[in-house]
Amino acid sequence: MRNYNINRLKHKAKLGTIDQDEGKNGMPINVFKAQRDIWFGEYRFSITQDPFANTPVGARNTRAVVIRHDTTVKTWQALEINGLDYQITDIEPDDEVNGLDILTLVAYFDGSDNNGGFDDDNNNGSDQM
Repeated sequence: MRNYNINRLKHKAKLGTIDQDEGKNGMPINVFKAQRDIWFGEYRFSITQDPFANTPVGARNTRAVVIRHDTTVKTWQALEINGLDYQITDIEPDDEVNGLDILTLVAYFDGSDNNGGFDDDNNNGSDQM
């Protein structure tokens, strides 16, 4: 990632986990539990590089972000960006000096929506208040 300008890491997200908790009615619900803040930058693919181009419709809820190389970030964790939860599905590490990792994120769904976890234009894939 030698061509990525470090100044583009200007967005802040919360790194944490998705845990089960008990809702008001006694039913289990998924809750994001923040562990720490992390700075990230947007990462765009060209049409020929896009790994999501030939994937199902649900992949439009997929995005890639760049963070400073961090060995403590794992694929079982999640990021909360602008109130939306994203599961980390892949990490492309760069362990060189001043290395940057590419994280592949998929919008997290708790299964309570009526459209099978696929995004629609009205709620942007978020069932959270």
